[in-house]
Amino acid sequence: MINGVISIVVGTLVLAQHSFANAVSVVSGTPQGFAAGTTGGGNTKPVYPTTIKELTTYLSDTEPRVIVIKQEFTFIDTEESTTESGCRPTNNQQCLAKKNGFEGQDAILMDGDNAMQQTGGCDSGGISVDVTYDNAAKTPLVIASDKTLVGEGTKGVLNGKGLLIEGSNVIVQNIHVTNLNPHLVWGGDGITIRSQGGAAPKDIWIDHVKVSSVGRQMVVINFSGATGVTISNSDFDGTTKYSASCDGHHYWSFLLYGKATQISLVGNYIHTMSGRAPKIGGEEGQNVVVHAANNNFDDITGHAFDVAAGAYVLAEGNYFSAVKTPNLNDVGNFFVPVKESNCKTAIGRACRLNVLKESGKLYGQSVRQAIGEIGKYGTEIGGYSIAEAAQLSVASGNFGVGELVNTVAPSATTGDLSKLGTPPGFAAGTTSGGTIEPVYPATTDELATYLNDNKPCVIVLKQEFEFVDTEGFTAEEGCRTSHASPRTAASWGKTNFIRMAAPLVGEGTNGVHNGKGLMIKDNNIIVQNIHVMNLNPAVVFGGDGIAEAGNDDANLPTGI
Repeated sequence: MINGVISIVVGTLVLAQHSFANAVSVVSGTPQGFAAGTTGGGNTKPVYPTTIKELTTYLSDTEPRVIVIKQEFTFIDTEESTTESGCRPTNNQQCLAKKNGFEGQDAILMDGDNAMQQTGGCDSGGISVDVTYDNAAKTPLVIASDKTLVGEGTKGVLNGKGLLIEGSNVIVQNIHVTNLNPHLVWGGDGITIRSQGGAAPKDIWIDHVKVSSVGRQMVVINFSGATGVTISNSDFDGTTKYSASCDGHHYWSFLLYGKATQISLVGNYIHTMSGRAPKIGGEEGQNVVVHAANNNFDDITGHAFDVAAGAYVLAEGNYFSAVKTPNLNDVGNFFVPVKESNCKTAIGRACRLNVLKESGKLYGQSVRQAIGEIGKYGTEIGGYSIAEAAQLSVASGNFGVGELVNTVAPSATTGDLSKLGTPPGFAAGTTSGGTIEPVYPATTDELATYLNDNKPCVIVLKQEFEFVDTEGFTAEEGCRTSHASPRTAASWGKTNFIRMAAPLVGEGTNGVHNGKGLMIKDNNIIVQNIHVMNLNPAVVFGGDGIAEAGNDDANLPTGI
């Protein structure tokens, strides 16, 4: 659990049943920031690939598609391996000499670089060594336009191959990319966004993904650039045996380039890194705009931000914990607000301040120039709420930060943590307890009190509540078809009342009402991610799951 509020807005990922595929989206939530409006494959009927060939075809063909992964796809050894001359850079030579339990990375040479002078990651002191790599990681899966790629639970694993997004209007959610030749620089990038000779990709939402154990960048946008990109609620895990810093922390994290690139980097857990976390810009003539908000940068032994030439960055509401160097002193344009009011002129709302714990100093550079460029994107940057900086943790039932909920309504992302999604239809506008601090009942008495008193509250169930055998049994005359017979019924099958703007939310799969239903007696109520069960199933009128009834005919419940 991240904190009380985040637990409320999320639950477990439940994909639509096949028979309802056209009615309910398999995507949880909607993108905010620069990718707002991205629809991917839309409401097209999902497909469920079972082979690598099917997956490759679905992702790269010209048809709009919703692609659901219900299994791990293992690419290792499917395209053979290559052994050739590579480079052992100075830092790896030194690392191996330390014998500290870690190893550095050797480098795969660029084509034709026999003199080892044109390959990044190979310095002037590098020596020639043989390197062996799995070929699959060098050729990523290509994603064309109008595609949605979603994993089910924690099954959506791409083991040994990354993703190359060449198209526009793409959603990637709840996928784990891992094991891309982590021992070698240039062994494989996790997620790449670049054009293939045409227009730059646009409208891309990467959400609740995990990237780990890669050879080079976790995310890279190349010189073609990309517009309308949001990367949210994702886990970028740099834990590795092989690192350029010889300390088990991955160095090559994010490389964000482009002639015209706009990215929202929101609500991500970026940890166990040693550099380029992220690297933004790098050449004059580029224009890379990044809004970095509500991220948790944790356990970074080198630097986080490297804001270089052509970059314009606003960093707000981020939490830095154990980050040696929050940002390098580079030549880019970096806006780090020191007061919440600093942003109002540029983006039309107050900023959230960054928080640093056991970390170095975070400071702005060329702030005026940064504000001037950031101010051109008031809607994309200022048009949604940012939470206070907070530590994040990864989900249990899916990948990334926070448990996913799949409903017709969009669920909240970390850009608006105070909402339980947005109800559609007749319940539109229902807010229930809103942003009130949650309560966590531990007994059935506490639960009944919270539900039935006259105080607005947010009630989170972190356990199963067992009502069976708590209120005795009743034996009385009942009816079996046309004749009376003794029948025993339990009084615990009756209901708990819900009154007064009280959202009831379960955490993960823990929110179970075993032996008692719910009676909604008031207005403005949300019930989410709860399991009601075991209400005298052998007896008609043994208990209703969820009932709604006003106190009288003139005061019927509304907003449910």
